Amino acid sequence: IGRGWLSALGLLGYLACLGFTLAAMVRAARVKPPRSFAARSVIAGMAWLVGTLVVATVIAAMGPDTATIMNRLTALAWPLLAGFAAQLIAGSMAYLLPVVIGGGPAMVRRRNRVMDLASNTRLVAANGAGLGLLLPLPAAGRVAMIAVAAACVAAFLVLVVATAVVRRPLQMADVPPARTHGFEAMLGVGVLVIALAIATAISPATMVGKGTASGAGSSGAVGNGQSQHVSVEAHDMKFTPNTIDVPAGTHLFIDVKNTDTGGMVHDLVLASGATSGRLSPGASGTLDAGVISASTDAWCSIAGHKQMGMTMKI
Repeated sequence: IGRGWLSALGLLGYLACLGFTLAAMVRAARVKPPRSFAARSVIAGMAWLVGTLVVATVIAAMGPDTATIMNRLTALAWPLLAGFAAQLIAGSMAYLLPVVIGGGPAMVRRRNRVMDLASNTRLVAANGAGLGLLLPLPAAGRVAMIAVAAACVAAFLVLVVATAVVRRPLQMADVPPARTHGFEAMLGVGVLVIALAIATAISPATMVGKGTASGAGSSGAVGNGQSQHVSVEAHDMKFTPNTIDVPAGTHLFIDVKNTDTGGMVHDLVLASGATSGRLSPGASGTLDAGVISASTDAWCSIAGHKQMGMTMKI
C-alpha cells in the first residue's frame, strides 16, 4: 500500500512470523552445526531477508510520502532477489541434487563433497560482493564486485555439473583432513581485495572519483580561474538542458533538481565518477564536475535510465 506506518506494521508482522522459521533453524543448528555449503548458503540468504525487511520497515515508517517510500523500496529488489532468493535456491539445490541423483550413501557423500568445494571462499566472496554493491562505490569498483559475484555463480554452476557426472563413490582414502574454514574465509576476502586492486589498476581515475583519461574534470587540469554554476532539471527520462557549454579550464558546478512528476528517483553521474547522489522527486543536489578541460559525458546511473535517454554532454 505504501502508507507509511501501516506498511511498517505489516512488515513488522512479517518479521515476527519469520522469527518462527528462524527459531526452528537455530534449534536444528544446535543439533547439527551447519558446516556444509547448502546449510550456510541458506543461512546467508535468511540473513539478507531479515536485513532487507528491517531496512524496508524503517523506510516505510520514516518515508515522508507514498511516492518516496515506493521509490526507496524498489532499491531493495536486488538484495531481496540476489541476496535472499538466489542463495536460498543455491543452498536447496546443493542439498537436494546429490540426494535426488542417488546411487547409495557413498555416492551421495561424494557428491556432497563436490558441492562443498571451497564453499566458505565462495560464500564470503559472493556475500562480500553483494554488500559492496550496496556501498557508494565508483563505477570501476561496482564492476569489480559484479565480476566477483558472477564468478561465484559460474563456480556454482560448474560444481552442479560436476556433481551430476560423478560416478566413483567416496572411499575412506578420499577423505581429506579437517577443513580450515578460517583459511577459506580469508581466501574469499582476498578475492574481493584482488578484484578491487585490479579495478584500481585498470581505471585509477574512476576509482578515485575525480578525473578521466581525457583530462575532463581532473584535479590536475589547468584552470582559467573561472567557475560556473549551471542548473539542470531531471524529469520525464531526460535532462534539461542536456548540453552544457563552458570555456575550457572552467571549474563547473551543476545544480541538479529532480522535478519528475512520476515519482522517479534520478541522479547525475559524470564519466569521471563524480555524482550528485540519488535524488528523490523535489530534491536537489550539487555536482562538483571539477575543472573542465575537454568534452565529457554524463548520465543517470539508475538502472535503465541511461538507455532511455537520460544523458548529457558537457
